[in-house]
Amino acid sequence: VDADPEIRPYDEVLVVNERDELLATGQTLLSGEELKVFRSGLAVKVRRGIEK
Repeated sequence: VDADPEIRPYDEVLVVNERDELLATGQTLLSGEELKVFRSGLAVKVRRGIEK
């Protein structure tokens, strides 16, 4: 839904849901602006997901 425009490809990022709850950590493959535009495809190479 949203991404920091300062994100660059290969940055380490946190993936959160709409309630700002942590879902995963990983390495982004796109810039912050591209993350907001793309609607499908691989955007973040997830290293570790959070188990419930």
